[in-house]
Amino acid sequence: MNKKLKIMLTVSMLAGFLGGCVTGAKMGAPTTGMSSDEYQSLLRLDPQNTLGSNWDAVRDMPGYFLIDNQGEPTVSVVDYHKGETIKKIQMGETGNHHIFVIPGARYAFSSQRYEKDLIWVIDLTTHEVVDTFHLSMGGKKVIAPLHIGFAYTQPLAVVGNILDKKNGYLSFINTATRKPSHIVELGCHGARDAMFTLDDSKVFTTCQQEPKGVSIVDVKSRKEIKVIPIKGGRAGGMTPDGKYFMVGASKAIVFIDTATNEIAKTIKVPGGGGNFTCLPDGSKCYGGLRKDDSVAVIDMAKLELIKVIKTGPNGNRLYLNSANP
Repeated sequence: MNKKLKIMLTVSMLAGFLGGCVTGAKMGAPTTGMSSDEYQSLLRLDPQNTLGSNWDAVRDMPGYFLIDNQGEPTVSVVDYHKGETIKKIQMGETGNHHIFVIPGARYAFSSQRYEKDLIWVIDLTTHEVVDTFHLSMGGKKVIAPLHIGFAYTQPLAVVGNILDKKNGYLSFINTATRKPSHIVELGCHGARDAMFTLDDSKVFTTCQQEPKGVSIVDVKSRKEIKVIPIKGGRAGGMTPDGKYFMVGASKAIVFIDTATNEIAKTIKVPGGGGNFTCLPDGSKCYGGLRKDDSVAVIDMAKLELIKVIKTGPNGNRLYLNSANP
């Protein structure tokens, strides 16, 4: 891929990331049959905190913001050097909510916030929707596949069904074909934040609807291993080293050991339920405390609450400058 390619970025891309450092810097789409090494060489720019981002690979390159407009079925392409919108991508129907850049930065997904199962595929070189696909299959109806998580070693992604109060589904997407491949039924409802372990052996996902908690899925067998009930469980996040899956819950932040599939520690906090952001070196993580209008600062070496920072109404996530060391 020509280095003059103008990378498409979302607004939140410049704000921060949850995963650890990565070395991939190659541009291009994942392909069927590619090796793990080839996949891991692909550039990762992750605006939604599901895996690491290699900002150094694109720091001196021109680029754009990509903004999902939730008031109309469009995505705005903004030239951030000129400070102006240069194009609106027509999505065809409403519901577009989050932008997820597929490893390689050739394509991006736009996810769905309504009770539909449509995902859009955007070509990041032409600024056009080049495909759409539906996730429902095998008699299982998926709604609101909002948050997509990408695998670390293979062209694979997962997404839940956040608004479904009666079912829990985890959909697997082949990012080489950009089509869904499997649906796993879960023991908790309304799957929200689904993320792979660093070796891609398991997926951990929070469930936002009752019964709330965390579902753990074995990637190879595509079967649920375990459900951990968590009161008020909502947002989830993987630590940069992959050791813990963090859960924002009711007046608590819960740490699940990804090796043992057991709760390692629960930290009491005011409020709770917000999203997570970690420093690149993993020394501190920050959790939104929403109803307390604040953000929790966690010492990850000790798994202890260092401080609560008052922010504003329903503080949901802290963002980092991508230039932070």
